[in-house]
Amino acid sequence: MLCPTLFDTTHTIPRNLISHGGEAIYHAKIFEESFADHVYEKLLHEVDWRPDEWVIYNKEYLTRRKVYWYSKRRAWPQELLIMKEKVEALTGARYTNVLLNLYESGEVGLGWHADKESRSENASIASVSLGAERRFDLRHNDTGEKVSIILEHGSLLEMKGDLQHFWKHHVPKAKKILHPRINLTFRT
Repeated sequence: MLCPTLFDTTHTIPRNLISHGGEAIYHAKIFEESFADHVYEKLLHEVDWRPDEWVIYNKEYLTRRKVYWYSKRRAWPQELLIMKEKVEALTGARYTNVLLNLYESGEVGLGWHADKESRSENASIASVSLGAERRFDLRHNDTGEKVSIILEHGSLLEMKGDLQHFWKHHVPKAKKILHPRINLTFRT
């Protein structure tokens, strides 16, 4: 059951950042600062972070971004279950997995990409940001139109519909940012 004191009740009305080709709905801060701080510190220090692995043309590469998966097969910390319940209440979607991403500083970014497992019309990925605020960019595949937003500590961005088919997204490097950011992407 949700504990109402854990959630920010002053966040702004959710808004769609794009006008066509799916939805990118920004909910701003949905978690109280103290709860977001607690979860951030717990994950930063207790998760067994691993470098992300990419295979390109049968060659394996390790990235500077670190990751960790929670799924049905791995017990979730209570704090993640609380976050999942809040995110599901706001998005109306149900999530079975969460990919945790650690960007140790602004020196670590993520290149332009689309999430392949989420290209169905009704797919939803709910992205919660903790820690350092970072810029998040979307770019339309055909028109080149770009949209940028600063993702706040404790905020939620939902990417849904056919957004992954028409848009790519990335987190650019920002050398002036010295503190870590943890991104939780709830998925099905």
